[in-house]
Parts: sequence; C-alpha cells; structure tokens
Amino acid sequence: MINETRPITVTNNEGNKTYTFTENGEFTFEFVDKAGNQGTTTAIVNWISKMPEYTLTYSTEELTDQDVVVTLDIEEGYRIVSNNGSNTYKC
Repeated sequence: MINETRPITVTNNEGNKTYTFTENGEFTFEFVDKAGNQGTTTAIVNWISKMPEYTLTYSTEELTDQDVVVTLDIEEGYRIVSNNGSNTYKC
C-alpha cells in the first residue's frame, strides 16, 4: 500500500493503491501527482514462506507384524531437523 504524503493517482495496477502478494517478489507502483509530476515506488516482499512439497513412502502398505519403514522425500532446499536428520523412520 502506498503511504501518501500528498495526493496521487496510481497510473498502473488499474489505479489501485494496494497490491496483494501471493509469493515473494516485488511490485512497482507508477503514479502522478496533481502537478503532473510522475514517480514510482517499489514494494518488496521476501517473508512469505510456503510448506515444502513432500512424499511419504512406506516399505509396505499391507497388514504386517513386521517393522514398516517410512521414507520422507522432501523438496530440495529443505532439511530434516529431527530424527537425527534421517529421512527414514522404522515403526
């Protein structure tokens, strides 16, 4: 949202003085004041986090009286901080 010190008209963004971010990035507002002076200001967002994509795979999905090993495949760039960093767990 633009914090105005004097009245302006936004000339892009369909004239809206707000912009909704759905992911990290930046958006530049273009505007003009009553005297005809043009300017821009850029909003930057870098704090939106998302859940990583992951897949759980089981050594068996059948009824068993044996141990089952669960394997977690997680999106690159994330790390496992519990289970001693291992992506497998026997239960």
